[in-house]
Amino acid sequence: MIALPSLFCPSTVYIETLVKHPEAIVYTGELYQKQTLRNRCTLMTANGPTDFSIPVKKYTYPTPPTAEILLSEHGAWRHRLEQTLRSAYRSAPFWGHYEEQLLGLIYNENTLTLTGYNELWLEFICRVLDIAAPSSVIQLPTGADFRPEYGDPSFPSSVTMPRYWQVFEEKYGFISSVSALDLVLCEGPYAQATALNSIKG
Repeated sequence: MIALPSLFCPSTVYIETLVKHPEAIVYTGELYQKQTLRNRCTLMTANGPTDFSIPVKKYTYPTPPTAEILLSEHGAWRHRLEQTLRSAYRSAPFWGHYEEQLLGLIYNENTLTLTGYNELWLEFICRVLDIAAPSSVIQLPTGADFRPEYGDPSFPSSVTMPRYWQVFEEKYGFISSVSALDLVLCEGPYAQATALNSIKG
């Protein structure tokens, strides 16, 4: 069994693993790691690949499990996230189709934890891509292979993503190392046929 960290809007490398390992789970009991993709994703903007980070509340040491990390409302980040997504993807083919759902995710305050918020976004991405969303566990099952390196953006991928149209492709060329949210907004329900088939193949 593969266990993955809880990431915010993870890349297609992460999605690749979910497709190849439908038994995969998300392990939220690991000690929280700062400056990783646990609370950050990479979006394709007019300035090229751009990181967006979600602030979390200060925590005491020793470092708590990721499941205990709470969202912070510092810096009006929800509004900034909306503006970043609008600026980056308002001309994407499926922005209008998913706009209402995205706004619901951005401003969802029913969950106070980072892992709960990450789970909402991952479920949305998996639903559009028509793949099963993994369950989350705080206790790592015996024998599970936990892969925390999936939080490292430099982690190598065995998949070569087919080119799909990206909003700023004329300026930057095709960039594959961004959030799978880019794939969703550019390809919508066609994303699996145009991109994920290479993963399954």
